[in-house]
Amino acid sequence: MEPIANLIISALDLAEAEGRAAHRGVIRLLVRAAAIIGAGILGLIGILLVGWGVFLAVTLALGPVWAAFACGLFLLAIATALFFYGRIAPRRKPATKQVDIDPRARAPRRHTHNGEDHHETPRSAAETQPSA
Repeated sequence: MEPIANLIISALDLAEAEGRAAHRGVIRLLVRAAAIIGAGILGLIGILLVGWGVFLAVTLALGPVWAAFACGLFLLAIATALFFYGRIAPRRKPATKQVDIDPRARAPRRHTHNGEDHHETPRSAAETQPSA
């Protein structure tokens, strides 16, 4: 009966430790998410201020109506570029590892003979075929 009680106590201790580790992981995740959200908000404010600055600069040359039109086109162009970048970026194929399946092209084997380390090189195809 005592081994079963020890097993249950050990399982509960493990669950408690895993809970603490999960709690730390959740806290890290929330901090990173808050940082990303904050960066997004500051980036949006930055883009709006750039647009407003362009609007004020163009207003002096074209007037408020044409300045609003030009700034609207400018911000739409940025939004379109970001949209298409976001659609294309995840579609990149992951790098694949090439595997050589030729059995003769194996790596050299190491073995010891009488306590010494010997290095065996792979044999060529001509050496492995019997001579006629």
